[in-house]
Amino acid sequence: MFVSILGLAILFTLAFIFILVRSTRAKQKFLNLLEHEKTQVSIQKELVSVQKIQTEKVLSNLKDSIRYAMRIQNAVLTDPARIKEMLGSDFFILFKPKDIVSGDFYFVEKKGDFFIAAAADCTGHGVPGALLSMLAITMLNDIVLKSDTLQATEILNELLEKMVLAMQQNELINDQNDGLDITLLLLNKKEMIGQWSGANTPLLQNIKKTKELKEIRADKRPIGGYPDMGSFHEPSISIVERRQILSILR
Repeated sequence: MFVSILGLAILFTLAFIFILVRSTRAKQKFLNLLEHEKTQVSIQKELVSVQKIQTEKVLSNLKDSIRYAMRIQNAVLTDPARIKEMLGSDFFILFKPKDIVSGDFYFVEKKGDFFIAAAADCTGHGVPGALLSMLAITMLNDIVLKSDTLQATEILNELLEKMVLAMQQNELINDQNDGLDITLLLLNKKEMIGQWSGANTPLLQNIKKTKELKEIRADKRPIGGYPDMGSFHEPSISIVERRQILSILR
């Protein structure tokens, strides 16, 4: 009996030691796994920190580039001091780019007796829209500079031809519908004659006597590749008084 009891005691002791060793090993394995996971988390944190710094650097460089592009775009737009000199009166321009640089632009110029003003909205916004606006401004400057007889419709028709050619928009390309909507006004301040033509953008004329705004509708087609690329028409504009506020471009 004593031998049996001793044998059972030894057996239970060995079983306890086995369970304890196994439990210790499992615990150590868990601790090792935990330490490994901790190390991996630490490495991931480091990677995230490095990537954050790199991303912030890229974004900073990108913003600096866009801000520099904004200065270039603003330099191409007509200077307000020059506009006041051409108009000889007070005025205001509402120009609020959505993403630092703008897909919208205004164009103001004077040639001979003509005062030329335009407001345009290019496809897209931000950098793509700004690139398109720079292209359009350059084309408008070139057209006005080289034109012998200024006609609103002729300017828009020539702008359409140049845009389609520059953007390679022909009958075989249907997915390139980049372009712009524009309203273009020409005023002969000497003869008090107005010319206007618009692509998807109307003209609002302030009638001083009746204190009403008269909307002159534009052609329902953009400057750019379009199934119906006919010529733009030129509605008549009556100008009654020399000091009348002539128009508001929208």
